[in-house]
Amino acid sequence: MICESCEKNFARAKHNPLQRIISPFNYEGKITELITQLKFHQKLIVAPVLANYLIHQIENTENITLPEAIIPVPLHHQRLKERGFNQSLEIAKPISRHFQIPIDNHLCYRSRLTLPQTKLTAYQRKENVKKAFVLKHSPNYQHVVIIDDVVTTGATVNQMIYLLEKHGVKRVDVWCCARA
Repeated sequence: MICESCEKNFARAKHNPLQRIISPFNYEGKITELITQLKFHQKLIVAPVLANYLIHQIENTENITLPEAIIPVPLHHQRLKERGFNQSLEIAKPISRHFQIPIDNHLCYRSRLTLPQTKLTAYQRKENVKKAFVLKHSPNYQHVVIIDDVVTTGATVNQMIYLLEKHGVKRVDVWCCARA
C-alpha cells in the first residue's frame, strides 16, 4: 500500500495509522504549474479540476474504504489572510460533495507560522512543522483522510498523523493531488 520511501518517512512509532496515500500525479511538469497557479496566483478554478483528478483516482483504487471525515491541511491564520483561501480546503470541497464525506475544517489548526516548505531540505521541513499543529478538541473519528495539494517528504502530513493518532484516531489516509 505504501511505497518504501514513504514508509521510511512516515515511520516513527510501533503503530503508524497511515494506511494509504492516494495521488493521481507525480509532482512534475504541468501538474506543478497547475498547483502553483492555484496556490500562488489565486487561480481557484484549478481546485475543482485537481479535485476531479483525485476523485477519479480514489474511485479507481482497489479496496477503498471511505473515511468518516476529511481534514484539509490547515494554514496558519496569517498565511490564510495573505493568500485569501486554503488550497487544501478548496480541493477538499468537491471531494466532500462527491463522496458525501463531511469536512472537519475546525478540528485542527496551525498554531505557528512556519516557513514555506518549498525551499527547505527534508530535515528542515521536518523541523519546520514540528509541533505546528494543534487539535481544538479530541476527535470522535476512527478513520480520517488528510487532504493536501502536494506531499513531498511527508513532513506536514506526518505531524498531523502523529497528532491525530495521539488523540485516538486509528486510521489516517492521505489524499493529495501530487507526490514528489
